[in-house]
Amino acid sequence: MKEKQKPSADSVAPSSLPKDVLAVAQRYPETDWRKFPQFEQSFASSEAMADMMAKIEKTCRNLEQFRQSGTAREKSRAQCAMRAYGRTLELVRKLDDLRAKQATSK
Repeated sequence: MKEKQKPSADSVAPSSLPKDVLAVAQRYPETDWRKFPQFEQSFASSEAMADMMAKIEKTCRNLEQFRQSGTAREKSRAQCAMRAYGRTLELVRKLDDLRAKQATSK
């Protein structure tokens, strides 16, 4: 039986990665094989994705309350967190699109 090959930093064209990312990958080569079952489960199905999106949206609504009525520090932190969640939502949507394309190509 053929052993499954582990992914590595070499599986991506090095020229497409920032130098700092390459430096970290070289310092910690063992991290590329680790498993993250809870993370993987979150992307396993459309239902799991919808649940995750609903949680993120609920969190954003709560952050919006802080952004509207919090102290200056709370407003700033809420804005930063909302920006991060917005980027996360974009990534999640892209991953969901890729998962759907992969499912239809099989």
